[in-house]
Amino acid sequence: MHIRPTASADIYDVSILADLAFQDEEFWRWLTPGMYNYPNDRTRFYRLRTRGRAVTKGGCISLVAVTDDSDPEWSGSEEVVGYAFWKRQGTSEQAKKWQKEPWGSLLERNLLWVELQYERLINRAVDFKRWNTVITAFGSLQNDIDFPEQWHCTVLGVSPKYRRRGIGSLLLNWGLDKAREEGVPAMLEATPAGVPLYEKAGFKPVLMVGPKVEPAYFVTIMIWEPEGWQGKWLTEEAIQRARDRLREAPVVIRT
Repeated sequence: MHIRPTASADIYDVSILADLAFQDEEFWRWLTPGMYNYPNDRTRFYRLRTRGRAVTKGGCISLVAVTDDSDPEWSGSEEVVGYAFWKRQGTSEQAKKWQKEPWGSLLERNLLWVELQYERLINRAVDFKRWNTVITAFGSLQNDIDFPEQWHCTVLGVSPKYRRRGIGSLLLNWGLDKAREEGVPAMLEATPAGVPLYEKAGFKPVLMVGPKVEPAYFVTIMIWEPEGWQGKWLTEEAIQRARDRLREAPVVIRT
């Protein structure tokens, strides 16, 4: 098993994997209430989302975990069994190195926007009103957390049949190694199922937040600090500043 950059040929496999990785979580079932009746619609939407993440403005590093000949299940060809997206936030020279966009990203974003508008008309699995509420709510988090220089893990998923084999840790440690080398924190938003994995890796829970919807669904904002730098960013003052700013955002803070 090893990780490598995502290739364009992996997009379909990653979208299938995203579907499998999160379909049992209540939050994702709420976002896609038609997932069981229209599984192809849900998968098609995930494919658009995966393509969109890969060409995010400001650069996004997409990784996949794949099988190789060291694995008992090796079939002679790679199988995508995990994926992650990391984004380097900040304005430093170190950050700018990672924020260079591939040629054609702007064109791809515009094409995806057109495709997504059409998808909103025909997709029967996704509740786009709920999706828009969540995107608006969680999209504000990055600006309201007080760590301008950071590595942000925007999503991480592992195939259900390959869990508890260290794949999540492989994908997570890629970003943590970069954060350690650059002396900056790492951040992510964890669903309840993901919190134990991230705590084991050294992430600390900061706040639980959720969109202003009923029923309430929450994610946990978690921060990791490099060894020897603990306490530089994750201070009571920083947490309070984030809490104060989030009071103006379209989210609910769980106390």
